[in-house]
Amino acid sequence: MKNPHLHKIMKKSQLRQIIREEISRVLNEQVKMATSIINGKTITSNIAGETGDLKEFEKLIMNIPDTVKSVKVQSDTSVFNPSSKEFKDLNDAKRSEIIDIVRDVTSQYEAKGETIEAYELRGYFGVRSTEVNDPFYIQYRTKKSQDFADRMGRGEYGSLD
Repeated sequence: MKNPHLHKIMKKSQLRQIIREEISRVLNEQVKMATSIINGKTITSNIAGETGDLKEFEKLIMNIPDTVKSVKVQSDTSVFNPSSKEFKDLNDAKRSEIIDIVRDVTSQYEAKGETIEAYELRGYFGVRSTEVNDPFYIQYRTKKSQDFADRMGRGEYGSLD
């Protein structure tokens, strides 16, 4: 007797192919785009994201729309209150200048023997449907900066209130 639902069951070979494609997609995905959950629905940013690869981050910067309010880029390696430069009225020349600053800061970290684990482009208001008009900022995640954030979170430097 044949199973009447057999046509609805996926063949093992098809399932294996889907799994292979998904693993490949995940492993090859260089930029993790930022997400938020609003009213139970996951929204993925078209602008904000992070990556450990400088070249991929440069592509992310070049794709920032001209409509964003501003982009503030960290311009030194300080963990607490780092220097930064803000860019308004974005255009290709300003995007190139932002990339130059990111490359310079990368060199500063390397000179100190530190590695940037992630380059981050974030929106000040999180991910939302109107983000194309929002201000954004760039920061760098290193082991030292993550350790500092963890200590701050535990209150080792006192209350933040």
